[in-house]
Amino acid sequence: MHSKEFLLEVSLKSLAAYVEGIANVNLITAESVALSSGMDVKDPGSHQPKEFNVKPTGNPGEVKMSTKFAARSTYIWQMTSDPSIVTGWATIGQATQANLIKKGLTSGARYYFRVATVGKEGQEPWSNTINTIVL
Repeated sequence: MHSKEFLLEVSLKSLAAYVEGIANVNLITAESVALSSGMDVKDPGSHQPKEFNVKPTGNPGEVKMSTKFAARSTYIWQMTSDPSIVTGWATIGQATQANLIKKGLTSGARYYFRVATVGKEGQEPWSNTINTIVL
């Protein structure tokens, strides 16, 4: 009985993460996507914007992103060259480290970056968006 209960719990969490990922693609339709799946929409709560920084590494075409460390969490790092296109955000890394170095960027180009923390309660809201012109 306990193993079947555990399996059900894992399956439901996986399904919720899948629906949340689909909903996060377009913030305008996110609520209707979640509701159409038969799931409730989480109350966003009063999360403070997370500490998030993007700095040049000193190497051409490279930046270092960092955020505040959270125990037992995973970080999803994203970038775009045009934040007005909701589907333009590309995931450039997923890791348990609170920093990431992105290489291979075009020097002189402007990029926009953000990060989300995924903990035991699921994915938190995206950080503030930081834009930078790459050296």
